[in-house]
Formats: sequence, structure tokens, C-alpha cells
Amino acid sequence: MTRALDRIPGSIPDPFCLLDAVRAWDREEIEAERSFRASPAWQALEAAAQACALHQRALADFTRHAFLLSIQRFPLEPARLEGRYAIAGRVLGQSGQSALYRVRLAPLSADPSALQCCLEGQIAIGLAPYGERFRQDRLEARFRERWRRLATQQASRDASQDAGQDASHGGCRLCPSLLP
Repeated sequence: MTRALDRIPGSIPDPFCLLDAVRAWDREEIEAERSFRASPAWQALEAAAQACALHQRALADFTRHAFLLSIQRFPLEPARLEGRYAIAGRVLGQSGQSALYRVRLAPLSADPSALQCCLEGQIAIGLAPYGERFRQDRLEARFRERWRRLATQQASRDASQDAGQDASHGGCRLCPSLLP
């Protein structure tokens, strides 16, 4: 029996990527962003999990599978999210099978009232070697391409900010201000 995932051509973009750009990353942190339009809070949680899992894949040079393992201390408000949000994740602990992140989402807005709508908590990402269940021939190329596309999106945004088209954030690093 052929699995449904095996029928999806590799060239089709993944429609369930809730990240718009990866702003910066290093061994301990990732900074990403997402624009929401009257979106339920669970989408912010999913975007944060995607950022952390993608960070783990990049740290492993895309040679391992990464997936949401658990959510801790991440209360979801019934409110809907609107506008561009920064997603900052910092690794709190790492093993061969998992990584724990402290994550915070905050609006990228000059509106002081918007800054009150922050979400934060902890997300655990599971790590597994590729194999029969998580096929390297399908997943490695897909996530390498996703990483390339998200980093390119950020480069385009940076160029727009430099040209004065979007000065709402100013290009500063997110993690120092979002994750004490």
C-alpha cells in the first residue's frame, strides 16, 4: 500500500509551513517571523514548533528528522492573532533524542497595545534518524529547500528595510529582547 505522503511530488511547496522567514540562527537560538490574519492562537504554537524543529534540522545539517514531542507551559488564549510576529526560540537543553526550547512570540508592531499579546512557553522537539518511517530521500531535500526559501524571504525583507520600505522592526536581533 502506498502512503499518501509518498504520492506528493517533491516539487510541490509544502502548504502547511507557518513560517514566513528565518531571521537569524546560531547553535543556541533561532529567530523567525510569521504574519497572522485573524488566526487562532494554536497557529502561533504550530509556527513556534516548526521554527524549533527546523532549527534542529539545520543544526544536524538536515541529516536527522525533527518533530514536535511536547508542549509545556504554553497557554493559548482564545483571542485571534493579527499582524507580524517575531518567533524567538532558545535551546534550554539538548540530548541525542530531543531538545527543549524556551519560545516567545511577540508582535513586530509599533503599537504599544499590541505588545501585550505575547505568547511564551516551552516546546520539546524529538529527534530521530532517517529510516523507513522517516525517509531521507523525501524529507532531507524538502527541509533543505524550506530552509533556503525562508532564509531568502528574510534577505528580501532586509533589503526592503534598508531601502526604507518597512521600518517597523529596524532589523535588530530578537532573542536578546524577547528571551531574557
